[in-house]
Amino acid sequence: MFDLFLSIQAGKTDESELSFLDLEFNPSTKRVFEIGMCDAKGNITLDCRTRYRPETYAANTTGRSVANAHMDLLIHRSTMRHCCKDARMSARHVADRLREQGVSLKTWFVTWHTSTIDLSALRGWLESEGEFDVLPDNSKCSPVLTHIRRNLRAAPGDDGRTLPGALAILFSLIMGSQHELAGKSHHAAVDAQQAYYLTEVYLVQCRRPADRPEGWLKHLQKPRGSLSRQQ
Repeated sequence: MFDLFLSIQAGKTDESELSFLDLEFNPSTKRVFEIGMCDAKGNITLDCRTRYRPETYAANTTGRSVANAHMDLLIHRSTMRHCCKDARMSARHVADRLREQGVSLKTWFVTWHTSTIDLSALRGWLESEGEFDVLPDNSKCSPVLTHIRRNLRAAPGDDGRTLPGALAILFSLIMGSQHELAGKSHHAAVDAQQAYYLTEVYLVQCRRPADRPEGWLKHLQKPRGSLSRQQ
């Protein structure tokens, strides 16, 4: 997956072959509230809240526990505060957008988790609304935190403890509190971009110090306003 990432950045491979994915969803019920994706260069390719069909919504929410109903409410309120570029999209519109972007059963997806639950949940929602063969199976999902944690275990802090694996915390620690994306976690598109930046950091750190570009970390630590100016 990392070779593919670098190949896309070098312009040797089509950008549709890899995407960073994050969801705001209930892990217990797999209800998806928000979808965020960016490409191997950090550009957002999808940023939307979901629109369920009435029958699919009923199937997902009927019989849910009080705890899951409360969790759904919390996630709903949180995502409603986000200004998503693509507003709300149905499963059909999401599927059409992904096909237009060249996403296929061969596309690799990178997620922050230690499992493939994001890709599985998104694929499950699309298929529950009749959109099949849009996303690959879980073998095409790479949970990048698994790789990054190996580095974290090998680099304990001054008190002997390893750094936390939570995306919001780790991102601010490495990229700095003044980064454009710092403090904006739990918006799916932002989390996808944060995972992209930390993957960039991981790949540079995998090189020998002599092979790392001068000022590479400062280059990635975008100050507030820099991303919006680029767009």
